[in-house]
Amino acid sequence: MKEQSFIFNIENRLPKIYEPRLSLMQQFEELSDKRIIFVSAPAGYGKTISTLLWLQQHQRPYLWISLDEAANIPSLFYRLLGKSLLAFQPKNKRLADILKQDDFSAAPVEHFIQMIDDLEPVQDNYLLVLDDMHLITNEAVTKSLFIIQQRLPHNLQLLILSRQHITPLFWESLGKDRCGLIAADQLAFSPLEIEHLYQKHGYALTAAKSQEICQTSHGWPIEIATYAQKGYIGEENQLMLTDFIEKYLWKNWAPHLQDFMLKTAIANELEPEICNELSGRSNSAELLQELSLCNSFLYQTKKDHYHYHQLFLDFLMKKAAAQLKLGPLHAVAANFYLDRKDYVRGCTHAIKSENEETILRTMVTSNQLQSPSIDEYILFGKLINTAEIPDEICEKYPVLYTFHISYSYLIFDDESLYKYYDKLQEALPLIAENFTEHYLTCHLEFLSDHRKPIGPLIHSINELINRSYAPDEDLAMEMFSITCQLPLLHQSMRDLGDLQDEVVINEAQQLFERLMKVNGKVFVLAVRCGLCLEKNDLNAAWELASEIRIHLSACSNPEITYAAMVLLAEVYQAFDQVEERDKMIADIEKYLFEKKVSHFYPNVLAYKTKLNCWSGDSQAAQKWLANYFVHEEDTLLFHKLFQYFTTIRAYIVSEQFDKALQLLNQLEPKLREFNRTFELTEAYVLRAIAEWSLYQTKEAEESLAWALNNMAEYEYINTIANEGAAVLPILNSLRNNGQQKSFSNEFLHKVTVATLNISKKYPGLTVTKKKPIKLSKQQLKMLTFLDQGLSYTEIAAQSGLTIHTIKSHVSAAYSKLGVRTAEDALAKAKTMKLLS
Repeated sequence: MKEQSFIFNIENRLPKIYEPRLSLMQQFEELSDKRIIFVSAPAGYGKTISTLLWLQQHQRPYLWISLDEAANIPSLFYRLLGKSLLAFQPKNKRLADILKQDDFSAAPVEHFIQMIDDLEPVQDNYLLVLDDMHLITNEAVTKSLFIIQQRLPHNLQLLILSRQHITPLFWESLGKDRCGLIAADQLAFSPLEIEHLYQKHGYALTAAKSQEICQTSHGWPIEIATYAQKGYIGEENQLMLTDFIEKYLWKNWAPHLQDFMLKTAIANELEPEICNELSGRSNSAELLQELSLCNSFLYQTKKDHYHYHQLFLDFLMKKAAAQLKLGPLHAVAANFYLDRKDYVRGCTHAIKSENEETILRTMVTSNQLQSPSIDEYILFGKLINTAEIPDEICEKYPVLYTFHISYSYLIFDDESLYKYYDKLQEALPLIAENFTEHYLTCHLEFLSDHRKPIGPLIHSINELINRSYAPDEDLAMEMFSITCQLPLLHQSMRDLGDLQDEVVINEAQQLFERLMKVNGKVFVLAVRCGLCLEKNDLNAAWELASEIRIHLSACSNPEITYAAMVLLAEVYQAFDQVEERDKMIADIEKYLFEKKVSHFYPNVLAYKTKLNCWSGDSQAAQKWLANYFVHEEDTLLFHKLFQYFTTIRAYIVSEQFDKALQLLNQLEPKLREFNRTFELTEAYVLRAIAEWSLYQTKEAEESLAWALNNMAEYEYINTIANEGAAVLPILNSLRNNGQQKSFSNEFLHKVTVATLNISKKYPGLTVTKKKPIKLSKQQLKMLTFLDQGLSYTEIAAQSGLTIHTIKSHVSAAYSKLGVRTAEDALAKAKTMKLLS
């Protein structure tokens, strides 16, 4: 296969004059057998040029991908990589078909793995180059990339260019034998290379002067290459690089080139089409080619794609801000990218344009996105919400408040959520008058407003429909496009634990059937069935599940179908019908594949892993934690709630109790703010299990007591009882400690009986025990004395031992128990039955 079939000639990317860097090329060559090569150094160290020189020398075909901030989410990152694979094998129809699939954005990693598997075999070794990898900070991308790297063909090598420092921990995780590193000290110019480069530009240097330039510049390649162009050897007052560019380069460029560069500086990636729009010219292709050949500040990344070097871009942007009005240029760029359906870049420029019409178009576009990738939706929302959007836009077009509500819900931002709910409420008369077609859907937004009881909300919307606001025919497919990714429908768009009154339930059935036909019927049946499971009313749950099975085949909404199927698996689990449960899970996975809705798969995998964790399967727990979508997050996301709880269980099974408690500390305030009663209870139950495992008896009892109190009003049992053997000893301890409780003994008894029954079915999260702790006779004797309240002096008098020896025994006991104080040591020893 010829290189030109998927990448253009390297010579077109190199400057006219360059230093061959023979010593550096030898260091690259020594790493040529590694699966991953990192080229890691700050800006200006010639990472790109050095890599191109090696590729030219190495004569290997390659794919070169220049990354930017827009690729910082999995869907866009892997679509970019997928397009590169297709460019490598343009006649491979299987690759093209995968890239065109509607749900590629929803499950990009899985689709890209399929693309790797469908690559046609090639004989040659080739490289995948990822340039500017430091711009990719999303851990879901970086974690998945190195999982995927292990799936790449043996003859495909990964070469990563980054300004980021490679940490030792990261290095260890990849395996030192698999990786190589070219760092800043290797990329820096030597005095001899400086002398040679100046000679190529027609300037002679003495060895002493070369050494001096090397010392003052620290061998910084971009500074040396820039100075060499003009033969600059330094002045008494050494010029900064930007000053040098201004004095010796910028002023020598023709005015039309200066104008072109200033106007195109706002575009992250330069293509002739966008440059024509921004500059008002028609010859941008020729100008880009000319500029890339005459200086090292503009380089070509692939055919008809260019980038300004970051240092030069900073210089250009400073001048452009002083000389031009950037807002109109950003508006031009925004409309250009929106026309190309590059929504993230379009949104970025729209915000910077400060143009009301452009921003409005962007927000309307975001509400019409067909991509099922919540990551893209959240990124879109982040761009809009972090910018200072004029309030006048939403006040004129109040339907756009629904976008802010969805985004605020997704990122657990209660303050913004309440603000936009209130603004939407105030704007309803305007919407009724000017945006009639959206009036019903705006009312439906309030179903998720957990500040308001569900009953009156359902009643008011039914009344609205009665007053001629008939639902759109497509509503059955569109509703719940985000919130029902959570697989338990009574914990989906809102916590529906208060859906108890039969009148309200009947009204809910009526409303959702009117809105969504059979989809609505299945939705309400599934909610009722879930609540029966919570109450441990298994016979009622089975009857409702039987009714769901009757209607499920007619259900057209993929989210409701998948969630209802998970619920059926839960019912089989409750009846200990393991074979039927596993068959249902297999049917769910088959359904996701056939309907191309694989974005639900992480939650299905979370459900399967939860079941394994309940059996204490540490291997399944570790496998879950290794998934690319499981990582520590500063901002918790609503649609990942179910996954977070599986992660906590996996931490507990893996005896990473501190990590479990850390995630619970993040989660609990959000659950409380959003009135998520079931999940908040679940959090406190898991907290109790982690605390009990750490022998924090009092804290564990308090956490479980809080959970019991939270469930007592409606006598919901199974959120607690489902944890089985892991929670049973805490329940028994609560029953026996005789403390005053805010819940009834009858309720506690019901929970305990249900928990005992479940504990007989599977061993629970904490089945993997550490080796039993054994204290020596003397260590136990010292703890017994301490339990009696004796001081070291009193113990010495009774035992005949020296205080030094007593302290030694006590210290050894603390160490074995993993505690620091006498109080903790005595509590833990009693919990473990070491002391009576």
